[in-house]
Amino acid sequence: MARSLLGVLAMAAVALTSAPPSAAVWASGAAAIAGAIAMQDSPAGRVPLVIVVSLQLGVVVFLGAVSASYTAAFIAIVAIWSFAAGMQWALGSRPALVAAAGTALLVISPPVAPTLTAVVFATLLTVAAGCIQAALIAVWPPQRWRVQRDALIRAYRGL
Repeated sequence: MARSLLGVLAMAAVALTSAPPSAAVWASGAAAIAGAIAMQDSPAGRVPLVIVVSLQLGVVVFLGAVSASYTAAFIAIVAIWSFAAGMQWALGSRPALVAAAGTALLVISPPVAPTLTAVVFATLLTVAAGCIQAALIAVWPPQRWRVQRDALIRAYRGL
């Protein structure tokens, strides 16, 4: 938990000092989402999962930043992304919750005219936020409590 919070705080500090406030919100939100995903066990491994999630959130931020000032396009993108997020429930709860969290990042897009540098920088910060969480997981892996949990289960069954 502290590891994920450290990643969120680091990304928020970097984004607040070098980017517009909306990019800082997107990067902090992406870091929090990636940190929550990093806490989950995955058969494919935590690091690749977090990197995929960060890329997905980067796409969301890119779409939101590009379309936020164009109401019709923004509404269409939100509708399509929300439908896709709903369809991800067929894949399981984790992908669906990530897509739903991505929808939250999408709808907080400020309606300002995008510049190329602002869009690219916000997208890169968002992807970097997830990659920082992946790096933290790789360097500081979570403790495995499986042995302790199995011993506790055996003890309760013995009672």
